[in-house]
Amino acid sequence: MSKFVYIEDWLQYIRPETQIVIDYDSFTYHAAAASQKDEVVITNIKTGVEVLEKYIKHDPIYDVEGEIVDYDEIPCERRFKNKTTFYGGKKTEVENYLKTLNDELVAEGKEPYTKDDFSVQKVATPLPESIAIRNLESSLQSLRKLTGIDKIVGGIAAEVDTNFRLDLKLPVKYKSCRDHLARPLNLKFLKGYARDVLKARVVNGMEVDDLIQMYGTKAYTTWKKEGWIPYLVFAEDKDNLSTISSAIIFNPRREGGKYLHDAPFLVEGLGEVWEPKPNTIKGYGFKHLCYQMLYGDPNTDGFSPTKGFGKSFGTKSIVNTLEPCKSAKECVEAVNKVYEEWFPDGEVVFGDYKGLKGKLADEDMKDEVVPLDEWKEIIFQCLYMKRSFKDKTTWESLCNSLTKGV
Repeated sequence: MSKFVYIEDWLQYIRPETQIVIDYDSFTYHAAAASQKDEVVITNIKTGVEVLEKYIKHDPIYDVEGEIVDYDEIPCERRFKNKTTFYGGKKTEVENYLKTLNDELVAEGKEPYTKDDFSVQKVATPLPESIAIRNLESSLQSLRKLTGIDKIVGGIAAEVDTNFRLDLKLPVKYKSCRDHLARPLNLKFLKGYARDVLKARVVNGMEVDDLIQMYGTKAYTTWKKEGWIPYLVFAEDKDNLSTISSAIIFNPRREGGKYLHDAPFLVEGLGEVWEPKPNTIKGYGFKHLCYQMLYGDPNTDGFSPTKGFGKSFGTKSIVNTLEPCKSAKECVEAVNKVYEEWFPDGEVVFGDYKGLKGKLADEDMKDEVVPLDEWKEIIFQCLYMKRSFKDKTTWESLCNSLTKGV
């Protein structure tokens, strides 16, 4: 069950001058991903032409120029939506198309195939740019219909990433875990369209999520002081649910054409963290920020306070640590205690990704020896979304303010 707090009557706080705020990086990515044909090419490693050629399904395949590919040029391949469509999702047992093929082979007295007899290669074919634009504009129009607000503003990352987090001292570069991922083929075009046509605000020196947090904080402050919401912020990044102040955030995720959340989150105060299923944490507010201090974001943004250091601290341990805390001060003390238990020597040692390795192959990567307090600051700067362009909040300043009761 969701423990999020919603502003259920949010529509009554909307005025004609209210603006929708979005992360154009996210919206262009989703629109571009929906503007291409993703498939996998299954190749028979052993006999290719002799076996699979006669089973080719003659659906048209288009190349990057929009021309139909001649199947005679790919005689030992057959394209599928994904590998599950070809041989199922079980570890060893085959299903779907391959099972049907094997049944025919067995009936002919021939040996059936296993999954290891095939190689899988992902391929993508872009749809026309006009379709990409249509998908993006459709998603924006959906927000207008939901809210009754016409004006949409937002931020998009600069073409050359200048995010300050890229310069942080880490074992691996911030967000480098995404480097191997294939970007949607129409993404660059749509980002240009967002900048040039939709007039998205280009963000330099930080992330679009920082800008989103600023708008969300301003929306909350105005709502509390003046009784209306000037900015209705749509953001699905979980970082925007972590705050030392408060914010109003609307999650734009949809499934089956329907919004998963029909009201904005009220992100304020201590908040909560919980484990809806094993190895998964949900939450909001200050406790959610502290959860990120203990866990990082190893899968999406590529940083972690413990990964690579032989430390184990899972989601259940995090919930057990933070759930009993009755104040932000107790949360901070709990986080600091865990760090001291992780690194009792008061320092963290790792090979900095900006070291010599990769530049001089015969040299070893230099070791970085980081004092524990500095390591906590590095993790904090990775996850903390700024509330203003002049926001200089650090983990130390946060701890000091809470200790003083501010």
